[in-house]
Amino acid sequence: MKPSLKKDCGQRDLFRSRLDQIINMNHLLVMLSELLDWERLAQALDLIILKWDTLEFPCA
Repeated sequence: MKPSLKKDCGQRDLFRSRLDQIINMNHLLVMLSELLDWERLAQALDLIILKWDTLEFPCA
C-alpha cells in the first residue's frame, strides 16, 4: 500500500509571508509589470545578447 500524498496546507511556512502579502499590489511598478509582454522582452534581449557574444574586441 502506497502512502497517501499529504496536501500542503502551508503549516511548515507558518512564519513565512507570501510574496503577494509583502508587496503592495497597487504599486505603479507592479501594475506596469502586469502590462509588459515578458515573452517579447525576453526574445528581444536574447537577440541583443547573441549579437554581443559575437562581437570581437581588438586587443589592447
